[in-house]
Amino acid sequence: MRIAVFGNYGVMNLGDDLILSGIVKTLEAQGHTPIVFSGNPDQVRRQFGLESRHLFPAGIRSILRYLFSAPYRDKIRGSYEALRSSDAVWFGGGGLFVDSNPKAMMIWWRQWQAVKKAKKPYHIVANSFELRSLWWRRILKPWFQQAQSISVRDRASKAI
Repeated sequence: MRIAVFGNYGVMNLGDDLILSGIVKTLEAQGHTPIVFSGNPDQVRRQFGLESRHLFPAGIRSILRYLFSAPYRDKIRGSYEALRSSDAVWFGGGGLFVDSNPKAMMIWWRQWQAVKKAKKPYHIVANSFELRSLWWRRILKPWFQQAQSISVRDRASKAI
């Protein structure tokens, strides 16, 4: 199976890169092929030797870039094709869901929307949740409920 792995990889964050290494070892041991979706796919390819694609545009800057840059638009189309060709999705890595960082919340919410549109089953792996806002908890509740599985890194995240 081809497994799309979404996370904050390739940005020289040791914790996230170690989580990616563990995910890749787990997937490959099970006979699966990972496809990594990150903000810096070139670095992921260099660092891990894995197929890697761009995250989907989530903010004003990346949406404008998508509208006005044909090469970037082609890369995002490649991301959609890679997602459609995958069998399942893992959202892996540290604190993807930290509501004190609204920009990050929008990025990961947008990735989930793409996965949802592609109708792919997904797992949330090795995450920590810092959701102090009731508003964000309500927005993310369906995301968590529709996940095939969720694994967390700490007790506070387990409570959420």
